[in-house]
Amino acid sequence: MWRFEIDGEEYGDDVLDEVFEREFISARTSKLSRFVEAGIKRFHYTYDFEDNWVHTIDIERTLEAHPKVKYPRCIDGKRACPPESCGGPWGYENVLESLADLDLEEHEQRLEWLDDEFDAEAFDLDGINRKLAKTR
Repeated sequence: MWRFEIDGEEYGDDVLDEVFEREFISARTSKLSRFVEAGIKRFHYTYDFEDNWVHTIDIERTLEAHPKVKYPRCIDGKRACPPESCGGPWGYENVLESLADLDLEEHEQRLEWLDDEFDAEAFDLDGINRKLAKTR
């Protein structure tokens, strides 16, 4: 589950109304461009309410849409996404610490749990854009 908080209003997936027993504005009927055009340059995105991943999104600049480009599209980034169900920002910090310290007892357990190929420093731009293409 996820939600956006923009200018004091909460926008989310339609199932949030039932889960939280209060009304959220449907994100499916709202366009980000409307907020940007109104001058809103910062908003918050929360993903996975149990782990509480809260992201602050700053609009640095906007560009004209290119007619031959399919959107949404990622143009840059850093680092890999944290693994699912790692315990939120605090749990992910522990994961990174245990992976970095070969002497920790947890090191081998983390490697088994994650996947030997997990690299926290990797950024897969093409993979992200493939996933975004599925949201169109």
